[in-house]
Amino acid sequence: MLKNRLRVVKDVTEKLTALEAAIDDALACAGDLTITVSTGRQKANLSAVVAQDAIGLTGEAIKSLHDARAQMVAAHAAFADARDEMGLRTYAGGNFWKPPLVEAANEPVVVSKDDNQKAA
Repeated sequence: MLKNRLRVVKDVTEKLTALEAAIDDALACAGDLTITVSTGRQKANLSAVVAQDAIGLTGEAIKSLHDARAQMVAAHAAFADARDEMGLRTYAGGNFWKPPLVEAANEPVVVSKDDNQKAA
């Protein structure tokens, strides 16, 4: 039974983090679109009126994405409460912050002589 509960928690966690990442990706994409339209309009020497409705609609979509992100943060907390209620509370789970890029984790760590002396 414990094995089944752990599997369910793992599956839910994977889907939850995937959805959170998708929302963040959508926010970044919407921001990129807004920047591209604004800079493109300036480069083309077009009036600010051009595509204003589209930019406004994109802004509304960004607001909706921000709201969705906030709701998923709240859902994440609710799922954590449910996990705890199942008796699967996490202890010493590691760092709260994740590394910004996976590639950065694979880069060699350079330790100077001064750092070695401090560690000793």
